[in-house]
Amino acid sequence: MGRSPALLSTLGLLLLTLAASAPTLAQSGDDCTLSVRPRNGGPGTEFVFSGTGYAPSRLVLKRDGGPTRTVQVTRGDADGFTIRLVAGKDDTGAWSATAVEPDVCRASASFHVGLPPTSTIEDTDDGRRGGALAGFAALGVLFVATGVIVLPRVTRNTRTR
Repeated sequence: MGRSPALLSTLGLLLLTLAASAPTLAQSGDDCTLSVRPRNGGPGTEFVFSGTGYAPSRLVLKRDGGPTRTVQVTRGDADGFTIRLVAGKDDTGAWSATAVEPDVCRASASFHVGLPPTSTIEDTDDGRRGGALAGFAALGVLFVATGVIVLPRVTRNTRTR
């Protein structure tokens, strides 16, 4: 019978520990969220990350096959937050974003930066385009000069006959 009070006090202590950690467990579960809009976009697109239930201090971005980037966030209140980031031209690929409030919550969302399948990337001018335009302009000047100089002489010669 001496074990019974020890067992009851151990169970009571265990229940108190679980009850004390319940808010923390709930907050790291469904209470904190992260979403991103739009989920797909090309370079130059503004991606808006928003969440509720916590106030993150940083947003950790990870591109598939690339290094991790961390964006420090000015803390707001735990009711909700919004973080806006614009994708650069070298940011194409699949990304995951994780908003972190240390010791409280981590929530993640995925997004993709890329070009639509029908898009093309404009080639850089390698200097030949400018040369071709100069050549066409010179050819145009030649035709106009020919028309101004030769045409009146030909029409004058036909009138004198």
